[in-house]
Amino acid sequence: MVAAVVHSLGVDLGPAKDLAEFTFEDQSMNRADPGLELSYIKQRNHEANIWGWKNPAALQSIRPLFFSLRKPRLIMVFRDVMATMDGEMRFDEEHGVEPRRAFCDLAQATANWWAENMAFITQTTFPTLLVSYEHAIRAPETFIHALADFLGITPTHEQMTEAMARINPNGGYLRLDEPGHPIQHVEPLPETVVAPVVE
Repeated sequence: MVAAVVHSLGVDLGPAKDLAEFTFEDQSMNRADPGLELSYIKQRNHEANIWGWKNPAALQSIRPLFFSLRKPRLIMVFRDVMATMDGEMRFDEEHGVEPRRAFCDLAQATANWWAENMAFITQTTFPTLLVSYEHAIRAPETFIHALADFLGITPTHEQMTEAMARINPNGGYLRLDEPGHPIQHVEPLPETVVAPVVE
């Protein structure tokens, strides 16, 4: 949801095909080879004044890329602990994961994610916005203005309208081409968008 709002505010998050098919994840920034990602970052820096990407597993891959980013802004989204665990259980069920993870294992994994996220946040010197998913969907206009301010964007009326339309109070994603039809999908943590902003 957060990446969809960032996109609505005019931040280039990658090819339209990837945004529609991979829930706003630019597949060229989710590669296993850091060398390919660095080459792509150089290309994106040349093509766009403001751009970013979403990668739920960014903490495992982003450190070697820091030096190549222009004035990065990091957005880290936190979900309610029980919502995160529920999402993981539903993921296992929908994807036939066997054996199913026990409640205590999911609780430990969630605690580990939080600890890793907070350790990362305290170690980075880049501006970082921490977003509560639940608070964002309860107060969408406040969230959008805070996000735009963090990114140094003054949204137009059209961008605000589009951003508001991206927020589904029932959870899940809304298709780019079908704003009234949610794609029910649980977002893993963390959802991180790195949006280099030229000021």
